Amino acid sequence: MGTWELVLICLGLSFDIYAVTACEGATLEKIRGRDLLALCGIFLLFQLAAIAAGSLLSLISAAENISAAMLQVWRVVSIVIISALGGLLLFRGIRNKPIAERRKTLRYRDASKLAAITSIDILLVCMGLGAWSVDIGLLIGLITASTLLAVCVGLFTGYLLGCGKKRIAYFSGSALLLAACVVIMVREVI
Repeated sequence: MGTWELVLICLGLSFDIYAVTACEGATLEKIRGRDLLALCGIFLLFQLAAIAAGSLLSLISAAENISAAMLQVWRVVSIVIISALGGLLLFRGIRNKPIAERRKTLRYRDASKLAAITSIDILLVCMGLGAWSVDIGLLIGLITASTLLAVCVGLFTGYLLGCGKKRIAYFSGSALLLAACVVIMVREVI
């Protein structure tokens, strides 16, 4: 798997974070700098923890004695995981659950729950990436950049425009994840 596929996957997953933080931004009375930094830190911490846990769980496929057939099966499973996440984002976009706007200050406990939920996506992807030769440093860099960007842009978009844009974010994330699967299949599997 190459850099291009990793970029598509990381950007696709960041749209989930964008949608969640846009909804969070829509509920805030005011965005404070310390809240923005805390939210970035919370989401980034959960994403990095998910990368670490997913990478550890993927060590099964990195064993030297794994057969070529088993490695191919593991690669297909990773494509299925990424496709399923794309389908999940598509479903979330179609469902488009409404929220109340401008009612509260940022609650760190709620933000931590949202960060934990969105980090499950990257945990599953990292488990699947064990079948590929993926540069973990590159993955961490891409996830860090896309997470911070998604949190900042999502929070301000939600604050200024409401969370109506989350539907577009879910559809965009789904399209990027499914495009990554197509690129991977064409380049690696077929």
